[in-house]
Amino acid sequence: GIDGRWFTSGSLVGSNEGLHECKPRCVAFEPAIGHGVRSLRLEREGEGERLWVGTHGDGLRTYTRTPGTPWQAAPPTLRREHGLPNDIVLALSRVDPGGPLWIGTGRGVAR
Repeated sequence: GIDGRWFTSGSLVGSNEGLHECKPRCVAFEPAIGHGVRSLRLEREGEGERLWVGTHGDGLRTYTRTPGTPWQAAPPTLRREHGLPNDIVLALSRVDPGGPLWIGTGRGVAR
């Protein structure tokens, strides 16, 4: 089962146990992410998708896939050493399509 706090984006669920895809049964595709997932943002990219994952202690991770393929870790992974105010990513937002991704952390906002 999926324990603890969880976040959803479509058929994706992030929790203290990692990332799961649920259709209809939940299966972990990235079981260990820092100390858990705190935010998700799913975006379309041409024919594919990009999943932004805010973690509790491991910064911002990204995953991509094209139709019919599994999720793959993709650059960029952003952490404090790359300029984030903090490695706890609590919120993800994009005001305008194609605009910057706003990243809310435990110590401020970055873009």
